[in-house]
Amino acid sequence: MSRAKLTALIGPWFGFGSAETRSDRVLFRLFEFIVVFWVALYAWTWASQIAALDQSVEATGLAQHIDLSFLRSNGRSWLIAGLISVFALAGIIRILRPAYTAALFLLHVQFSARFVTPPIDHSSHVIGLCLLGLAIAAIGFKSGPNRRKFALAFAWLSMGFGYLVSAATKLLVAGPRWADGTHLWMWINERATDIAARTGEFEPNVAQQVLLDNLWLATAVLTVGLVCHASGFFLWFRQTRHIQAAALLVVHAGIVMLLGTSPQPAMWLLALFAVPWERVNAAFASRP
Repeated sequence: MSRAKLTALIGPWFGFGSAETRSDRVLFRLFEFIVVFWVALYAWTWASQIAALDQSVEATGLAQHIDLSFLRSNGRSWLIAGLISVFALAGIIRILRPAYTAALFLLHVQFSARFVTPPIDHSSHVIGLCLLGLAIAAIGFKSGPNRRKFALAFAWLSMGFGYLVSAATKLLVAGPRWADGTHLWMWINERATDIAARTGEFEPNVAQQVLLDNLWLATAVLTVGLVCHASGFFLWFRQTRHIQAAALLVVHAGIVMLLGTSPQPAMWLLALFAVPWERVNAAFASRP
């Protein structure tokens, strides 16, 4: 397929050819800053984890095919983290087109060298996919507007598909009974056990106690969460994106509140996408 035909096929989806607004540029810059910030944070966090690994851990992923144990000694994991940060910075200031690609490769090396110890949140995959989109855009497009449109659209497509698959997986594993409130009771109690084992005590917050006292409400909460995940494809469309992002942000906030997890970087992106940028652009346009 020729490049012209490919552009004609995917152009309408990614917005190629449409005028770029000031709010579009603001949105992209904030998106890019969030991704680069978390790439650097993951790089340095994983560097410390790699340096602390025991030699007896079992290789997984890429490390099954390439010996990455050399990263555990002589500060090599810290060197990789430094290189990732430099390449990410070079990408954001546009001084090296393959910079994001290099950062992505090295970040994946670190990801594999960790030997999944300790477990990581799903948001690292979201950040990795967003970095992949930035890498493809930087290499594949010379036009600044098209580069920015592709990177954002790639993020929306990836996140929407991810939430859709998440809902499908839940239904395939447990069917509609996944939304049974007793499952939420179990997860809250498991979290309570973890916290009590670590601190010696656990006192449920108001939201947890209300749900533990009302099975129907716990079921309703899980049902709403499942529906929000299943409707993740609404992130693909400009008219519904901010509403869907806001709904998913509420779901993530509920997970933080009910299960005591830390806020995830995906919440930063959802908060950004929950802004009605069409209205922001209208406000910009109305200014003299």
